[in-house]
Amino acid sequence: ETWLEMTRQHYASSNWSDCLIAAEQSIRLDPSNAEVHLMRASAFMALRQFPEAAASAQKVVVLAPDNAEVRIFHARCLMALKQFGDAIPSAQAAVQLAPNWAESHLILGACLKRADRVDESEAPLSSAIKLNPNAYEALNDLADIHIARGDAASAVDCLRRSHEIKPFNLDAMSGLCF
Repeated sequence: ETWLEMTRQHYASSNWSDCLIAAEQSIRLDPSNAEVHLMRASAFMALRQFPEAAASAQKVVVLAPDNAEVRIFHARCLMALKQFGDAIPSAQAAVQLAPNWAESHLILGACLKRADRVDESEAPLSSAIKLNPNAYEALNDLADIHIARGDAASAVDCLRRSHEIKPFNLDAMSGLCF
């Protein structure tokens, strides 16, 4: 059994600590294997070791720059560190690489909103909803934008739609109650 196979097994069984150990050995043998770096980054994320996850994800971006899923994951890692502005380039790349994926637009809109670029965030969030009408996270973020603009009716509409999609969605529930 190779280190790569062990990394895959531990990853598949969500055994994150052993996944990291096996990934380290696998990377030592083949530092250009993007799959192993991605499994390593995922393990770090699962263990809430966000700086390590972001650093590993950056290595995956270098190895697989044209992979939209990698770009989305990298942006999520940076968002976990609250480095929203730094996450924007990966999110933008994801939209360029996968313009028909709702998740790429959602991540870009979320990064822009959290980086205080609210006016720029509305278009990608709206695109996410057009591509996936069940994108309740995008509806929640759009509701925040409408509230900031003083458009309570649109905010309530977004929150109601979000709550219908995911009834136990705390963001929507609290927004509708308060």
